[in-house]
Amino acid sequence: GVGPRTPILGFSASKSITHALIGILVRQGRLSLSQPVPIDAWAAPGDPRGAITLEQLLRQTSGLDMRQDNSGFDPNALMLYVERDKAAFVAGRTLFAPPGTAWNYTDGHYLLLSRLLRDAVGGTEAEVRAFAQRELFGPLGMAHTTMEFDTTGTPMGASFFLASARDWARLGQLYLDD
Repeated sequence: GVGPRTPILGFSASKSITHALIGILVRQGRLSLSQPVPIDAWAAPGDPRGAITLEQLLRQTSGLDMRQDNSGFDPNALMLYVERDKAAFVAGRTLFAPPGTAWNYTDGHYLLLSRLLRDAVGGTEAEVRAFAQRELFGPLGMAHTTMEFDTTGTPMGASFFLASARDWARLGQLYLDD
């Protein structure tokens, strides 16, 4: 029952699409890997989260307390299945370690990255879709890709993108070709 156009849920391969789109924004000078990320909740003087960089989010070393153990009861599950504004939920988390000192795999990092992506391209779901099509999907020939969004218009860039097997292979080839 699976054909050339069948949408296949990417789960964590969705992070690679988010990663590529963030990389395009860095290349364009719209985001910086080494500067603290612009998250309002972390702007207060003395807030240690204000030191978290884009690179730390991409590498999953932010230090944010966003445990993901796939139990269904962890903060990550709460974010994915209960929270309306997923990125705001993650931004509200405290640190369990200083930024850059501990690795912690969690979808939360990629929901924050998805919010930064959304804001950098204009702040709307339509602008995210247009940017992704123009800068990534179109050039790669990815013709059967679906991006899911939360209720705030933030892409669900950690695990809820769908694409045909051929389109996932096109994305994989981008990474193989460096």
